[in-house]
Parts: sequence; structure tokens; C-alpha cells
Amino acid sequence: MYKKWLYSGSAIFLFSITVGIIATVWNVYRSFEELERNESAGIGAVGKSIENALAWNILALFGVGIGIVMISVGIYKRYRR
Repeated sequence: MYKKWLYSGSAIFLFSITVGIIATVWNVYRSFEELERNESAGIGAVGKSIENALAWNILALFGVGIGIVMISVGIYKRYRR
């Protein structure tokens, strides 16, 4: 039973990190494209892309937290027997 918690937690943990990093890098890249396109260094041109990058970071951290909790439960159940 504990293996289910460990495997699921590990999958969620790794998936969250991967998606979070890819989405953050993609949105930062888009913000630089917006800067180049608008030829402006103001926050207005890149605000939405930076906001999206931060939102993906928060979601990734939430998923990582869930993964860590699930792994911890799996470890606890393993040694509880």
C-alpha cells in the first residue's frame, strides 16, 4: 500500500517541477519577445507574461508540496508496519 503513495507522490513531484520550469521559461521568453516587439522597456509590455510565469511557479510549488506530502505518507506507512 505504501508503494502507491511513494510512486504517486514521486510522479506528481517530478511532473510539477517539469511543467513549472517549462512554463516559467516559456513565459519569460514571451516577455522578452514582447519587449522586442514593442520596443519598450516598460512593465506594461511584459506584465501579463511575467504574471503568467509567476502563476505557473505558484502552481508548480503547490504540486511539489502535494508530492512531498504523499511521499512522506508513503515513507510513514512503510515503516509503520
